Amino acid sequence: MESKSISTVRKRPSINVQGSNAATINVGDAYSDLGAIVHDNQGHDLSYRAFINGVLFGNILIDTSQAATDTIDYDATDTWGNTSTGTRAVIIDPSATPQQLKRKSVRYCLIGALYLPIVRSPELKYLEDIRV
Repeated sequence: MESKSISTVRKRPSINVQGSNAATINVGDAYSDLGAIVHDNQGHDLSYRAFINGVLFGNILIDTSQAATDTIDYDATDTWGNTSTGTRAVIIDPSATPQQLKRKSVRYCLIGALYLPIVRSPELKYLEDIRV
């Protein structure tokens, strides 16, 4: 069995946060995290744990219903107990307007503080037909 020298055992895992950092999205948009790639000092892939604003999550889900800045931390530990953390900021931009939200023939309606998609239906021809 090959023993590792102290210098190789003390090297922390490398974490490469994928995608934009900081990631900026508009209020109401869906956020899909690209995650991170983690290797130990031997080049082996490692798994990581994801924390959103300090809370451990199995799946990364960001609430985009209002303006905020969230932090995602990717924590990894190798076989020898060395740890590393990579961080991404997710900025939910409050400056989206109804005109900016019109995409792919989907229109949005402001109800309270939320922009909700308007779905066409044969029974509803006008916005006034919608009862809330």
